[in-house]
Amino acid sequence: MTRLFVVCVLCLINSVSYATGSHLSIDSRIDYESYNQETNSANPNANPSYESFRFNRLKFVAKGEAVPQVSYLLRLNPSVDFDSTSQDSNSKSSHFVEFAWISHQFSKEFNLMLGKLFNYTGGIENYWGSGEVYHFSDASAVATQAKYSLAEGLQAHYRVSDQHFMLGLSNSSQEENDDEKSSQHGFGVGAMYRGSFFDKTALPYITFHYYKITDDQKEILMALGHTQKYKNFELHLDYLHNVHEDQTFMGKDDTETGIVVHLKYMHPHWRPSVKYSQGEVKSFESSLSGTAMNYDYRNYRFALEFYPMENVEYRYHLVLMRNEKEYSTSNHAQIYDADETSLLVGTRFLFDFF
Repeated sequence: MTRLFVVCVLCLINSVSYATGSHLSIDSRIDYESYNQETNSANPNANPSYESFRFNRLKFVAKGEAVPQVSYLLRLNPSVDFDSTSQDSNSKSSHFVEFAWISHQFSKEFNLMLGKLFNYTGGIENYWGSGEVYHFSDASAVATQAKYSLAEGLQAHYRVSDQHFMLGLSNSSQEENDDEKSSQHGFGVGAMYRGSFFDKTALPYITFHYYKITDDQKEILMALGHTQKYKNFELHLDYLHNVHEDQTFMGKDDTETGIVVHLKYMHPHWRPSVKYSQGEVKSFESSLSGTAMNYDYRNYRFALEFYPMENVEYRYHLVLMRNEKEYSTSNHAQIYDADETSLLVGTRFLFDFF
């Protein structure tokens, strides 16, 4: 049934796209990955080693202009099952539909967007998305979860002199609990600024999101970053801080804090890059006594991309990653280490479809 539904949806989108002159594209990344983790046998977070071919990204995107000044975008994720369990209880939106929005351009500077939108959480890594980011840093990985980064709501965008401002209102980041089917008591408020200076070579940004789930449970997600371009080099700096108030233990806050440094050399064919991230994750989820289970992480990643054709989004990539984690209690007594290594080889392509 799921496959039949996907085929029907694609045929419908193709018909609409052909009739309206819009674009339908496929965005995919296929990888072979070899993953290994070395850790203490007592580690409850231990992951099994594996080797496999994976669809790490598969999206169908339709976008166009419905009428003058009104545009739309629909992005589907076929890797998610379309069934009753994949629906949000409040928004009635399926996780199969990642984006579904319309935008009204009131003027050259101002537009309103309504629907299921990208929420600008998670810093530069989430802004790039899974097509470009092979391994998300731990702090960013939390903020890139769908309940934060893909939100049903309303956004107002204002652009002037290459400066971009956004103010948004969205559904709360959590929707269900054991006591009631629909547990949303508040909304999320988000703000974003992306700047551009010195002929678009200096690109700072800042984002702030506040979610009220209940009167006692709130979440705050913040990101501050900068992109600096110099000749063929791009340097990206990120600072992320997430706070989950009273989420897993009464009166205690879970937090994720981290920095990301990413340097890439931009060439028409060869694009090497290195990334370093580090930070701390604090969670009270695993302790009934109220003692936090912390871990510090350091992540090292090297990637080499090869584009055989200029100005075409088709590439091959080789990625080496090492992630070191040190788990401890809130008094910083070390319990165990976990060292992850990964080798990834694959391809990514983005083409107009049909």
